[in-house]
Amino acid sequence: MTALGPLHFDPMVAIGPFGFGATWKTIEKMAGEPDFFDVDDVMKERRETRDKLVLYYRGPLGATRQVNRLRCITLHRGADVLFNGIDLMNDRAVVNKLSDLDKPLYPENPYMVFRELGLILGGFGRIKIKEKKLIMAYAKDARRDYEEFAAKPF
Repeated sequence: MTALGPLHFDPMVAIGPFGFGATWKTIEKMAGEPDFFDVDDVMKERRETRDKLVLYYRGPLGATRQVNRLRCITLHRGADVLFNGIDLMNDRAVVNKLSDLDKPLYPENPYMVFRELGLILGGFGRIKIKEKKLIMAYAKDARRDYEEFAAKPF
């Protein structure tokens, strides 16, 4: 496993060298082989684990064929990703600091959305999730899919 970080988050554009819209082949040429990958034929997506990040390559929900474009990156505990001087996974005041930049949607749900930033924070509010904490960063063209996911009552 190759340790990544610190990586910079550019809203709806990239996390570090991992640019939304890139193909998995482009990412592999640039960053080498992932630590692990699998292909989900039902969801029509490829998932790659790279250190504490998981990269999701897919088309819009409901796609009938595999579309190998990076649409979402999830950050797991221990990920070293910075945005405007905020350590997204480890800063205890991350919700307050992001709220100064973008009003969160669904703060009462397990997953809150920072729409203008292209971020979903899971487990940072009152309701916890099985992963404890999780952050999803998504491409602008994937906004609707991920916001619909976060809006569902759990």
